[in-house]
Amino acid sequence: MRKEYNEINSEDRLESFMKKIENTKCADFIPYRASATMMRAQYAFSPVSKLNHFKKGKTALEEYIKKNPASVDARYVRIMIQATIPKFLNYSSDIKNDINFVKSNINKTDIPTEIKITILKNINNVKI
Repeated sequence: MRKEYNEINSEDRLESFMKKIENTKCADFIPYRASATMMRAQYAFSPVSKLNHFKKGKTALEEYIKKNPASVDARYVRIMIQATIPKFLNYSSDIKNDINFVKSNINKTDIPTEIKITILKNINNVKI
């Protein structure tokens, strides 16, 4: 799931990813599903649809982080969303703290080494 999330680069891949995780009960998937929901905004035609996808995903992600503040996965997907969305959405206030948190805590997780390398590479490329 983590590997596939990092490979989303088209609407087809996004929808394939969403279908795979849509009905899972695994709590670890919640931040990825929330992030993917926000990503749907870039493929929506209507500005209202774009905003609705963004708000729905943002709400789910923020609720998850509030309940699970030590989740490296949740903080990582929030970094990736905050780094790529338009600035006018005003959703970038946590990016520096999240980057520091992920860098400090990633080695305490059971995330596979290959994915840890990808996560660190991706957050090191984020322009703040």
